[in-house]
Amino acid sequence: MLQRTKASFVVAGITSDSFYPCKEHQELVRLLNQLGKRAVYLELESPHGHDAFLIETEKLRKLLRPYLMAEVKAEPVYSAEKDFLAARRNVR
Repeated sequence: MLQRTKASFVVAGITSDSFYPCKEHQELVRLLNQLGKRAVYLELESPHGHDAFLIETEKLRKLLRPYLMAEVKAEPVYSAEKDFLAARRNVR
């Protein structure tokens, strides 16, 4: 399946995550690169362990934003956020 994908990958590890250690994320990126896929590894420095992605949202946003914005070339065809906002307007 990975051989056919044209997606780029952004893999983020959390320094204090004992469930999914950074070395596993780094290995995933290495393997993706070996397959010829574009993959980058980012690391979130946090003392909050696996839950850091829920707690350190601003740090995570700043870490991911440059990579995600580089991939966005046009407005997506489907946006869950737009559906959510539209549904919210209809509830009122």
